Amino acid sequence: MPFINVQKPQTHKTLCYNLCAAQPHVGVSFVALWLAAQYVKENKHVLIFDTMLGLGNIPVKNKNAKSLEQVLQGTAPLTNIIFTYQDIDIISGSALLNLNALSPLAQGNIKHQLTQLIPNYDVVICDTPAAVEHPFLDAPSIWVTTPDQSAILKTLRRAGDHPTLILNKVQNDSELQAAVLFIHQIVPETKIQQAISVKK
Repeated sequence: MPFINVQKPQTHKTLCYNLCAAQPHVGVSFVALWLAAQYVKENKHVLIFDTMLGLGNIPVKNKNAKSLEQVLQGTAPLTNIIFTYQDIDIISGSALLNLNALSPLAQGNIKHQLTQLIPNYDVVICDTPAAVEHPFLDAPSIWVTTPDQSAILKTLRRAGDHPTLILNKVQNDSELQAAVLFIHQIVPETKIQQAISVKK
C-alpha cells in the first residue's frame, strides 16, 4: 500500500498512525475499518484504537460497562475490552470511555497500556475525532477528506507540510481526478490515496 509511507517507530516494527480529519462526517471510521481490512488481507495483525469513543462510529460495541470502569480505575488491563470484528482487533467503548472527558491521569493510564500493546501488532490505527489538536497516538497522521474543494482546503490547512491524504466518498473518476488536480495545485508534494468508491 504505497501511500502508507509514514516513518516507523524506532523501538519496534509496528506501523502506527493516526487517522485524522479537519471536519466531521468525512468518514474517518469507515476509512479505519477499510484500511485495516486491506492489511488483514496481507495477513497483518491489526488493532484499531477508537479515540472517538462513545460516538457509536465503530459498528461493534463493547457491552461490558463494568470492564470499562475497571480499566479506567486501573484495576483491569486494556486487553479486557479488546474485541474482534472481521479479524480486526478493536478497542472501542461507550460514553463511559470518552477520552475527551477523562482526567489526565486516566488518559495517561490508557496511553501507557496502549503503548505496551503496540508491539503485539503489525499495524495500529487510531481513529481520531475531527479537529483534535493533538492526536492520541505518538505517531504520524494521515488525513481523511471528501473530494469537495472546501473540505480539501480545510484539511490541507490542518495537515501541515508534506501531508498524506485519503480521499473518501468519491463518486466517480472525474471527481477523483478533479480533486487530485486541485490538491496538487495547492500542495504538490501531497501523497493521495482513494478509499473505496461510493456506489450510487
